[in-house]
Amino acid sequence: MKVHIAGCGGVGFWLTVGLSRIPEHHDLVCWDDDDLQGGFGRLRLPHAEADTKKIDLLRGFLSMAMGTDQLPTFHHDKFTGLKELGKGDLVVDCTDMNLESKKKLYATVRRKEARIL
Repeated sequence: MKVHIAGCGGVGFWLTVGLSRIPEHHDLVCWDDDDLQGGFGRLRLPHAEADTKKIDLLRGFLSMAMGTDQLPTFHHDKFTGLKELGKGDLVVDCTDMNLESKKKLYATVRRKEARIL
């Protein structure tokens, strides 16, 4: 089972850090196509230049904090669930998508027989 973290801003960033600390954590996969410009989630993240990709900030932070090669898989893409999702996977929605977009994503996840929080 893979755990997909959709959105690595103010919530997804720290959720991934916490889950990465579990010694035998699930196969974590992080998705975000955004940088630190706009929104207020960046105020809860380690300081970086505005054009820094959230995924790159998360990867660097985990490398420094964890001191291990056991890092999640990182994707500089928006999570869609269309290709990347397997039966039984778990998706944790940490995005700020609008309600209509969330409904489409949730329907895709259910069609793939996965779960979403």
